[in-house]
Amino acid sequence: MNSNNSMIRTPAANYLRQRECQSATGTFNRTFERSLHVFPSLLDRLELETELQGHSGCVNCIEWNEDGSLLASGSDDLKVILWDPLQHKKVWSLDSGHLGNIFSVKFLPKRIDKVITAAADHNIKLHSIQNNCTLQTFRCHVNRVKRLANTLSTPYLFWSASEDGTVRQFDFREHHTCQDGQPCNNVLINVGHREQRSFHTEVKSIAVNSMRPELLAIGCNDQYVRLYDTRMLTKGPRPTSETVKGYIRSFTAGHLNKQTSNVRHSIMKRPIACTYVTFSPNGQELLANLGGEQVYLFDALRERTPTKFTVDDFQISAPDTCHFISNLNSSTFTNDMATSFPAARYGKQLSFFTNSSPTLVRSESLRIRGNDAYNCREYSLAIQYYNIAILWDINNPTLYSNRAAAYLARGWDGDAYAALRDCRMSLSLDSKHLKSWIRLSRCLNCLRLFKESKACLDFIKSCFVWYTDKEIIKSLESEINDGLATAERERRHNHATNNQSRTSLKCSDFKMRYCGHCNTTTDIKEANFFGANSQFIMAGSDEGSFFIWDRESTNLLHIVRGDDSIVNCLQPHPNQCILATSGIDHVVRLWSPRLRIEETETRHLESIYSVSSENQRRMHFDPFEVMLLNVIYHSEASNNNNNRNNDDNNDDNNDDNNDDNNDDNNNDNDNIDSSLYPLSCRTS
Repeated sequence: MNSNNSMIRTPAANYLRQRECQSATGTFNRTFERSLHVFPSLLDRLELETELQGHSGCVNCIEWNEDGSLLASGSDDLKVILWDPLQHKKVWSLDSGHLGNIFSVKFLPKRIDKVITAAADHNIKLHSIQNNCTLQTFRCHVNRVKRLANTLSTPYLFWSASEDGTVRQFDFREHHTCQDGQPCNNVLINVGHREQRSFHTEVKSIAVNSMRPELLAIGCNDQYVRLYDTRMLTKGPRPTSETVKGYIRSFTAGHLNKQTSNVRHSIMKRPIACTYVTFSPNGQELLANLGGEQVYLFDALRERTPTKFTVDDFQISAPDTCHFISNLNSSTFTNDMATSFPAARYGKQLSFFTNSSPTLVRSESLRIRGNDAYNCREYSLAIQYYNIAILWDINNPTLYSNRAAAYLARGWDGDAYAALRDCRMSLSLDSKHLKSWIRLSRCLNCLRLFKESKACLDFIKSCFVWYTDKEIIKSLESEINDGLATAERERRHNHATNNQSRTSLKCSDFKMRYCGHCNTTTDIKEANFFGANSQFIMAGSDEGSFFIWDRESTNLLHIVRGDDSIVNCLQPHPNQCILATSGIDHVVRLWSPRLRIEETETRHLESIYSVSSENQRRMHFDPFEVMLLNVIYHSEASNNNNNRNNDDNNDDNNDDNNDDNNDDNNNDNDNIDSSLYPLSCRTS
């Protein structure tokens, strides 16, 4: 009997046995503990645990200490408060002495008795908890100080980021005194004044890599995240920039990589700023919250070349082949894209079932569900199905092509470029995939690359002659010609007004993109990893909620009501499934998994797709209009009005995905546990 039981022991039982055995020898295995830090069923039950009351102004910053026994908060009321998160009580409070809103608070590593704060009065202050006083004031900056950063491996150092365009480094081992009227020689980076820009660059956010503390990333009031090696930088009063020794690279989404005198604005002429940047716990990735855009995940240690095309790429180099296909290293590109789906959760399944029937059946069933959602114009739902299907079948060109069609139909900011990446991936897997070629031309047209779009369409007409007379080709050609005419008029106008042309910088492209939230009203809105293995991504939003995405699939899992106005800050507990949030309300909220009771009102919003769509429209409004929309939104939410306003999209996209379905696969959905995936939108 014992022998049989040991043979059928479940993986969970093996985990427990291994943990107990290692605990008995004194070598506790942290892998099991980390895997239980945060997982989906806990997120499903994540609810408000308590509200910590004590501030009389907006709470602009929150920070856990190293072991999570204390939580610090800073506010517009100029107070710093320390909280006991388990007993839900205030344990220390201090009038900081700042004359402006507190924007950042940090515990000193290995020194639980001291905290540092930064504020709108340009000052940084060191406070003693034990003596309840301010020990030192740093007056180095000449504009608002927005963020502070430090790391456990260098407890004697901290860095500050200010809207004066500088990053300064402070060393507690050195005596430092600010002299009135004289600059301090602790400037590490200065991006405030550069000739190629007509505006003053402000540093909005800063992060230090905990695994490699020499790597420092900053976000500014533009679309770029800049990475530096501090070992190569020299402190002093002189300015430094991207050209100095020690600058590694910049990161941004490929469609935002444009530089002009109007560089801070997207194609929609909306200001863009990096309001928060942070490294993943393993130090290999960078997460950035771009105000006016989306949340992006970058590979911090490896450069990713942006997807781009030229007219020459579509010149025929051989029968039915263009330079793009001839020069494309399919294996390299495919492997690079495959690393965008790290298999932390699915790895063993994917490696074992790569070409197996159960996996292909599951992927095909998800594709059919995605097509059904597409035909119902539920484009976000369709994208979520395709995301999961690709995790199961990463070498299926149809899945990438169908997702590209859904991106184009949805039309959110950055969707056209995401579709462009998918089209390239699809063609790298199957160079004769006609629909991918057509969608590639449409992507280029949406990105206002009209000449490239025309060259792509000409290649399609020459290689797929039987498709030339189709209505979709004629419609696309008409759109491209209209775009070329518009571009020519703009060129003449720009030449007459002597405007600068748009040129690209050398930047590393994003790895993942997370959509649905809105970040336009405040410039301190955070995004963060959640879970010991960074399984989830979260960010605050202007409509008063915080969003939680699955990191690997990028699917939106939850929207939780976190503030009566705006959620700005989200900080996960270092070793428990507890989340602290704050925003415009004068409280700090703690969230944890709770026992779900039928009569208890949940803060999870059910209409996640309609909320996400509304947020994408919010990003195109004036901030004052956003505040008005918040009032309307809360009123509708109180009445449980979950009606969804669908975007109007081009009719010629509606039938693209349906053609990829095989009628004999329509019943494959029955093979899938529907609880694992979003609700399907079935056609009649």
